[in-house]
Amino acid sequence: MRRLILVFLFAAMSGCETTSPSVVEFNPRLETFAVRRVAIIPFESTPVQNQVEVYFACQRHFVFNNGEVVSDMLTTEMMKLPTFDYVERSQIRKILEEQNLSMTQFVQQKTASEIGKLLGVDAIVVGKVNRLDADLAFWGFSCVASFSVRMVDTKTGTVLWSASVERREEHTNVLKVARAQCAKIVAELREKLTPQSVSK
Repeated sequence: MRRLILVFLFAAMSGCETTSPSVVEFNPRLETFAVRRVAIIPFESTPVQNQVEVYFACQRHFVFNNGEVVSDMLTTEMMKLPTFDYVERSQIRKILEEQNLSMTQFVQQKTASEIGKLLGVDAIVVGKVNRLDADLAFWGFSCVASFSVRMVDTKTGTVLWSASVERREEHTNVLKVARAQCAKIVAELREKLTPQSVSK
């Protein structure tokens, strides 16, 4: 009887184990879109006034240019995907200079179709950082990485996939947490984006 109970408890505990939840939502018609050339646009940043602010007995450390930092991380991870060809960031900046536009103006004033024509791409990846900071206090430490990202087809304006990250960890290095989440996004993309789901 005792052995039976132990076996049951072990089975129950094993059944409770779950994989980490998915962060990427895919368009059900993803396979119908032909995407090869992609531009990853620096994400919209959360304004940061000071690198460190004090809240009672807590210090909150912020990351300047957090939108560009996270988009660079995602770019590094996505470069490992052979599925797409990517436009160099320097080429994007050159086009912006020719258009006399800032990156913010570029994203806000141009449609996905217009951006696609200017950059000569099939899709763009855009995003927004809500939080990227770490709290240090005598009772412990934690950091928050909160951002969203999506790939948009430049011909139709259709969102092909989107990801939303809301991560809080007992960690002092928020950049490490954000980088791990970018790697998770790309891991899910790699699993989904088989050779049959995109054009070669």
